Amino acid sequence: MTNDKNTEITKQLLGVAALLIPLSGSVVITSVPLTDFVKTVLGGSLFFLFGSIIFGFIDISKAAGFFREYIIYNSKRATIYHNHLSLDSTLDKAEEEIRKLSQPRSRSEGIASEFQIGTISVGIVLLIIAITTLLILK
Repeated sequence: MTNDKNTEITKQLLGVAALLIPLSGSVVITSVPLTDFVKTVLGGSLFFLFGSIIFGFIDISKAAGFFREYIIYNSKRATIYHNHLSLDSTLDKAEEEIRKLSQPRSRSEGIASEFQIGTISVGIVLLIIAITTLLILK
């Protein structure tokens, strides 16, 4: 079964990235003129924050696919048990038929969630660098 904490972390990181994008946009509106360095760092921050959102959506779609496969597998198992119980056959025959079913792929935490964590971390660091540079220049 999938790790519910991983799904919650993915959703939380999506929310954080979605909140930080307008924050980085508000830095552009400041009255302090932006240097090329700050513009580059802000652009990099936006790039990584958008990347984090994309990887979050990929991770959520993979989790949805896993649950879809898992539901289909369990539905087939229930049908097999129901058919064998109504025919008064033994559970051993039902178990043998279930073993022939292809099991759903296991839901690994995946590389998408790791990329999401990495890209949001880099995006936050770059945003902090841009903001502190602006505060120093002021």
